[in-house]
Amino acid sequence: MLANNPSFLGVALFAVIALIVFSQKSKTSAQTNDEVVDETVADEETSETISAVETVEERKPADNPFYKLIELNLYGSLLLPDLTVRVKQNSMEKWDDTMYVYMSFPHLFNDFDRDLMRAEIPQLTEVSISGSHQLKLVKSPAVRWRSIERLILGLSFKHLHKVYAWKLEKQEVSVKKHDSDSSVLNFNLKLETKYHLDQGRRLLGINGIQNAFTSNSSTNAPACMDHNNNYDFNLGKGNAFTWEELWPKFKKVLEEYFPAGIILRGYEDAEWSPM
Repeated sequence: MLANNPSFLGVALFAVIALIVFSQKSKTSAQTNDEVVDETVADEETSETISAVETVEERKPADNPFYKLIELNLYGSLLLPDLTVRVKQNSMEKWDDTMYVYMSFPHLFNDFDRDLMRAEIPQLTEVSISGSHQLKLVKSPAVRWRSIERLILGLSFKHLHKVYAWKLEKQEVSVKKHDSDSSVLNFNLKLETKYHLDQGRRLLGINGIQNAFTSNSSTNAPACMDHNNNYDFNLGKGNAFTWEELWPKFKKVLEEYFPAGIILRGYEDAEWSPM
């Protein structure tokens, strides 16, 4: 009888419609919430990606005529394949202010070169020579390493190329007898001798060759070779030897030292000439 009651049918129909509408709204609301959650997650993932990209970009060196990035914190010379530089912080602490610069070749920094780096990068509070292949750098706590790392690398490679670029270039060596002592030969280079102490030590290793006038016990190289802006040095011979017999040994050492070759310039002398 209730089913035949018009009033009951109207109420039932209204209830069904209301239930359908509520169900649709709930479904729509759930979808909207899911979309909001998905968008939030997507935003977070995008943010993390952008942050990571920015970090990589900050670490990537700009185009530089001296070096290229090989791997994290390791850089290679664009001129000399065996010349590499690694930068390494003293610890992983975020606020650590000490960094070491390691070089594959002896850096041959002296006090002048050290002071030059300090002057070129005023953010550094200390530059010290902590070994034949490494420098110790300390920065101001108000500076990030990333902001000055490219300057450090640029100056390091510029210095190393100045020291080692001769390996790629044919060099000229002028040889003559000393003006005041015929038992002494004078060698003149187009390179600062302070970067070529090893050459002097090799020449002193020739049997019959000795230091001329004075010795340099601190470097075991010919005297004055370690001076700034110096381009020549002297070597003497024992009295039992002649320059004629010693010269082939000199030439061999010089040719082995300069891998790109040498041009030997001597003097015209009736007694003997190395040319």
